[in-house]
Amino acid sequence: MMSPDVRWEIPQTIDTIDPTSKHYNAKSAHAKTLRRDGKSWGDVPEPSKCKAELAHDESNITCQVCHSSWATSCFGCHLPMRANQRTPLNKYEGVTTRNFTGYNPQVVRDDVYQLGIDSTVKKHRLAVLRSSSAVLVGSQNANREWIYSQQQTVSAEGYSGQAYNPHFPHTTSSVGTTKNCSDCHISKDNDNNAWMASMLGFGTGTVNFFGRFAYVGTGHKGFEAVVWTEREEPQAAYGSHLHALAYPSNYTHHVEADKGQLKEAYHHHGKEILDLTLRGEYLYTANGEDGFEVFDVANIDQKGFSERIVSSPVSPLGQRTYVRTKYATSVTLPSTLGIDPTRLHYPKISKTEIRKGEFVDVYTDNEEQPISLIYAWAFVTDREEGLVMCTVATLVDGKPDNNFLDKDLKIIRYNPGGKLTGAMHSFMAGTNLFVVGKNGLFVLGLSNTELAEPKLLAELSNGEFKNPRAVGVQFRYCFVTDDDGLKVVDITDPT
Repeated sequence: MMSPDVRWEIPQTIDTIDPTSKHYNAKSAHAKTLRRDGKSWGDVPEPSKCKAELAHDESNITCQVCHSSWATSCFGCHLPMRANQRTPLNKYEGVTTRNFTGYNPQVVRDDVYQLGIDSTVKKHRLAVLRSSSAVLVGSQNANREWIYSQQQTVSAEGYSGQAYNPHFPHTTSSVGTTKNCSDCHISKDNDNNAWMASMLGFGTGTVNFFGRFAYVGTGHKGFEAVVWTEREEPQAAYGSHLHALAYPSNYTHHVEADKGQLKEAYHHHGKEILDLTLRGEYLYTANGEDGFEVFDVANIDQKGFSERIVSSPVSPLGQRTYVRTKYATSVTLPSTLGIDPTRLHYPKISKTEIRKGEFVDVYTDNEEQPISLIYAWAFVTDREEGLVMCTVATLVDGKPDNNFLDKDLKIIRYNPGGKLTGAMHSFMAGTNLFVVGKNGLFVLGLSNTELAEPKLLAELSNGEFKNPRAVGVQFRYCFVTDDDGLKVVDITDPT
């Protein structure tokens, strides 16, 4: 409009697949007309045959899947609330509050491109997904004490507050940045395993949330909660590039005065801490001869507490968060998110409408799926007992008066034929638990719908490994460390 003599022509999709058009593009034509056999392409079938013949038909896939170059994904929006900070609410009321909550979004641009199924109103087509509500909350009182710090949110029905949703990323592009076949399918060179894991939502571990404290197991010496980031936002790691930019004086002190060493940590004793993992306000540990033990770390950043880590905030008569096993070697949680499948789930939602002058309750289906019961378990490998499964949902149900892991809860000790004797480590992948021990690698199948013992699906126990110590899984491959080093197992069919 400002320059009447300047014109832009926007090529239409039909032009890019028409060989007679000057905008014809062979790659575009190949992508849009490829048949299900993966070979035939070039022309567009009749509309009635599109769904049956085309490899990608718009009835089951949205356009932005292939035409988006990247998507932002939220992996930790920090909302720390501080008391005694007089702040206007900036709403219609024009009032002020004594509690100020900062909003500090943390987003990552690439390497988290994920696909999933869209909603019912969008006809369940394949769409781009993203994490968009990874909220972590904290609260500092008037004495500058952090009464809770960087905690997750959990819904009333037990769903994690870390929400995923279909997302149109508005990064539509053309040359060089649209998706190719190997962005969503295993490549002929078999070189995109990590990308496929990310695209399918299995995760690559690149944006796992750690928090201000890194928990380090030190065997017979117990464990340490080591401060490794700034408390203020942006939450820069000590010694990092961001630390130098955001906190130049602190960075200089860390590098020059402290010689790059972390100086602040909080200790707790333990029988023999061999493995640990954090979820919410609890630290889950494999504690050698003391078995499986959970420590309360809710007040780890609370200066008003002299003992910031405790085995029980009240007497053992009021809480017991341990399960005795003969020699616990590792502990695995299905997720580090606060998920509680044991809460009451409402299958239907209701609303009141006025019909013919009367109030009428209208019930509609609640499309939220029930939470898999796998999320109720903690999986503990034991050198003598094999696998010990303990339900720990009571620690995320919001009730402080029922935290007894050895009372009225489901505990399964599983060691079929002694095969899991000498178990050292496990890794959760979907509904399968991969366990390594002196006898080899074992794949255990778990139930989504009942608190039942697992089933032994597969094993490598004919001398393929020498004293395997640890196991990890990413999409189609399982990685095992043993006396020989690192070994890779193809688990495309885990059974």
